[in-house]
This record gives sequence, structure tokens and C-alpha cells, in this order.
Amino acid sequence: MTIKDIRDGWFNFMKGCIRRRSLDPELRAAIEKRSEICSKCPKLKVMSRRGFILTGKCESCGCCFPMIVYAKGKKCPEGKWDAISDHVRD
Repeated sequence: MTIKDIRDGWFNFMKGCIRRRSLDPELRAAIEKRSEICSKCPKLKVMSRRGFILTGKCESCGCCFPMIVYAKGKKCPEGKWDAISDHVRD
């Protein structure tokens, strides 16, 4: 996990919270797929759950969930998903 991954993850997470439609459709689809995978992973330590909103920490890489899934350059340390292509807009 790099500083750029952390920055991108938080930026895209906040952008998605404020204006979900402003995210590129490909990025939104990748985020949703990553979220689904992470939420079922035994390495995700759940810290809080409010309705459908889940927050936690990945025990493999130490990243915060859900911000981890918003970082385009991040790859799952368990090999469950890859980085998002650079051609996809933020």
C-alpha cells in the first residue's frame, strides 16, 4: 500500500459519498465487485456495521475497508482482485 493508494482510496470514497453518480461507471462497477469480495473475506476484521454499511480493516495488508476498494492502484494481497486499469477515470 502506497501513499498514493491511500490518497486515491479516500478521495474516491469521499467523491462517491458526495456524488455517487460522479464516479466513472467502470470504476463504480469495480468498486462494487471488490466490496462484495472483501465483505465475505475472512481476513476482513469488521469494526462496525450500521445497516448495510460495513467498516473494517484487512488483516492481510492493514488497509481500511471500504476505502481499500476505492484505490485504483491497490491489489488484494490475497489475490482476490487486481488493480483497476489506468484508462478508467477517477
